[in-house]
Amino acid sequence: MALAPPAAAHHENMAARVQAAWQVASNRNTTVAIGYMDRVTGEYRDNGQVAHQHFGSASLVKLFIADDLLYRSWRGEFGMTQYDWTQLDLMLSSSDDAAASRFWSNHGGPAILNRVKSRYGLNEIQPPPSAPWWGLTKITSFDISVYYQRMLNGAGGLPGFLADHIVAALRQFTSHGTDGFYQRHGLPDGLPREGVLGVKQGWMCCTNNTRTIHTSGLVGGDSRYIVVVLGQEGSGGSYQYTQDSVTGAVRALFPDGYVHRPAEHNPFGALDVVTVDNERMLVRSQGWVIDPDTADPTYAHLFIDSGGFDMGLVRDPRPDVAQHYPAYGPNHGFDATGPMPGGTHNVCLYGVNIHHGDGNPQLGCRSVSAPQKPFGSLDSVTPSAGKVRVVGWVAESELGGSQSPAHLLVDGVAQDMGFAGISRPDLQQGYGAYGINHGFDHTATVTPGTHEVCVLGIDLATSAGHTPLGCRTVTVPAA
Repeated sequence: MALAPPAAAHHENMAARVQAAWQVASNRNTTVAIGYMDRVTGEYRDNGQVAHQHFGSASLVKLFIADDLLYRSWRGEFGMTQYDWTQLDLMLSSSDDAAASRFWSNHGGPAILNRVKSRYGLNEIQPPPSAPWWGLTKITSFDISVYYQRMLNGAGGLPGFLADHIVAALRQFTSHGTDGFYQRHGLPDGLPREGVLGVKQGWMCCTNNTRTIHTSGLVGGDSRYIVVVLGQEGSGGSYQYTQDSVTGAVRALFPDGYVHRPAEHNPFGALDVVTVDNERMLVRSQGWVIDPDTADPTYAHLFIDSGGFDMGLVRDPRPDVAQHYPAYGPNHGFDATGPMPGGTHNVCLYGVNIHHGDGNPQLGCRSVSAPQKPFGSLDSVTPSAGKVRVVGWVAESELGGSQSPAHLLVDGVAQDMGFAGISRPDLQQGYGAYGINHGFDHTATVTPGTHEVCVLGIDLATSAGHTPLGCRTVTVPAA
């Protein structure tokens, strides 16, 4: 993986995007009401008066039915059976009409709307003209946007764990409703590069000679973005045509197939600890990194001054991090150790975007110092018949690109291996400032049996001491 510095933040002109989406639908003679909200920044955009125009709710009213059931059962007004829970989830994920009708008729019909309106302050919602017809509830894109926002922030009184239940059901949306209707129009088909979507769709025809197609929902693992597009046109066309209009509006809102995240949506984390082992010339770094677009482990890079190291996937368990960020789980920690040059250096951590963020942010730096001693690595010790082979590298920051000597120790008895001068191109990325000709590959004759084999980097400059690069215990067979 290429090591890259942080990138500049990217910001969309969502006001212009909303106008473009409105125009795309209008060119097809489809009326759309649009709402967009970033729950972190508070940015809200819509297409003016149309966002306050009434549309038949179709199945979007099922959000209100589910909310009312969960809220009132939580307050102890009635109990919910396992069948009720299953039906509620089916109503949300697969837009089951039979479940909606049963809940509507059993729990007060339009009274459900009045209770939800009161709790959430939804001033534009109106009941259907005929009490049994829940799908004719009158909604606006503005009030649906407000509902999602207040459901998530608790302003409507629904406890967080029940709001999470609604969101989880919306994220389990199926490709078709229980009536067989295709329900990937709008957000799912318009945002193919989004990893996490919670969606509630709507469709109906042909009351007042109108065909209705709606898409609404929550974008991202943190449900940061709320997007609502209500669509309708004359009933003379087809569902497919209106679906294409609504999906086209979503694509005009987000031409790249995902919602661009500003810089604060990049990976976050911390470089908790950086320590130096002055004896062995090793630096140890500990910390954690989360990419908010996924609960999976993400990547991280560590830099010592200008030298970068790809630490791969950061996935060590960190239960303490999971306590603060439970949605992402515990597997986001790292504990990495590597050779440390002598002198004073900045050790910095960078989180690497997996998904849609706009940079690889620096997550912390520490200034640390080490003595002017050799540093390097004993990469391998390989026994063979009457012999042992050691491979590794050693350098000394005071010597720049000049070679350093190393000694082989077998059971404490030293042998001079001379200067380490073999080319090691793999050192360029992390330790290129000191050159790459610092490798050793040495084979020595030893007696058969078990031996402790060590390599010592020999200090040639400031008398700070030699550095043990590593030891292995090996068994050497007879020749």
